[in-house]
Amino acid sequence: DQVSTARFAGRTLPDPRLGAAAQMLRREIRRWQLQPDQLVILDEASMAGTLTLDRITAQARAVGAKVLLVGDWAQLSAVESGGAFRMLVADRDHPPELTTAHRFTHQWERTASVALRVGDTAAIDAYTDHDRVRGGQAEDMLAAAYTAWACDEAAGRVSLLIADSNATVAELNTRARADRIAWGLVALHGHRLHDATCGGVGDRIVTRRNDRHLSTGPASWVKNGDTWTVRHTFDDGSMSVVRAGGGKSITLPADYVVHHVELAYATTAHRAQGDTVDTAHALVRPLMSREVLYVAMTRGRHANTAYVCTDTDPDDEYGAGEQQTPREVFEAVLARTGSELSAHQTMHAEHERA
Repeated sequence: DQVSTARFAGRTLPDPRLGAAAQMLRREIRRWQLQPDQLVILDEASMAGTLTLDRITAQARAVGAKVLLVGDWAQLSAVESGGAFRMLVADRDHPPELTTAHRFTHQWERTASVALRVGDTAAIDAYTDHDRVRGGQAEDMLAAAYTAWACDEAAGRVSLLIADSNATVAELNTRARADRIAWGLVALHGHRLHDATCGGVGDRIVTRRNDRHLSTGPASWVKNGDTWTVRHTFDDGSMSVVRAGGGKSITLPADYVVHHVELAYATTAHRAQGDTVDTAHALVRPLMSREVLYVAMTRGRHANTAYVCTDTDPDDEYGAGEQQTPREVFEAVLARTGSELSAHQTMHAEHERA
């Protein structure tokens, strides 16, 4: 037989499992290969880096596929070198654009969000007139935003608590976890997470890295930005979790937990972009950009509230001890754009200044 012949010839038969794995890999590769006349829709295109867009469009061009970019040029741009989507929009005379905001319950907030998007100070009056602006010392605003968010959560609303930095997010997450331990909703002991906080049974967490090896189904895997609830923690540092919306549980390995998992009670505007919730509570500081403010103040259907820090950091442009009014802070933020220019736009701008 073949086995005897192979052994006699001094050869070792291949493991049949390797053949099955190779066949599965080939099927997966074919599944994601672009095809002629295929339409590839890239959502939240402003968040895609220029090099990433270049690779995708090059692959599409090579096989005769089409790439359609969808997004909002006024929102946050890519962490890496970006600006391509904004440039492409600016270079077209009449790019297709949605004209009506459907997310919001109140008509006034739809109008105000459009003004906020382009830096129109009329938005300040709208939010102020409808009691959506709080102002005060940073410590007080942090406490007010957290308390309002916690009340919404206790009332069964889906709410976002949005801060301006990872350090502030970690501080708010630590406070939220401590309160939940006191209320008996979360286990005291847990595992150390990437943001130097601790996650235990009952905690809400977010995964921060795509990993297709951690599969929850045929077309589902652990993704960056997914939120989960911890069901069990193991002595080796791993934890069993289930998606916030329910479904199949999965065990996150200890190495993934310590390097790519954080608490998810508070978040940054970058991570919140694309989310839609019932209410949102956003911490606003003087040196924020318009794009961050725009995203933070447009996540909630029913209410979006700004908690404006009117004191300044000793190291910022205003100097230590300077006090501003909430409106002054709002105006400064609306006037400050943080969007990245593409290399082409940067070169053109430098040429114009020369």
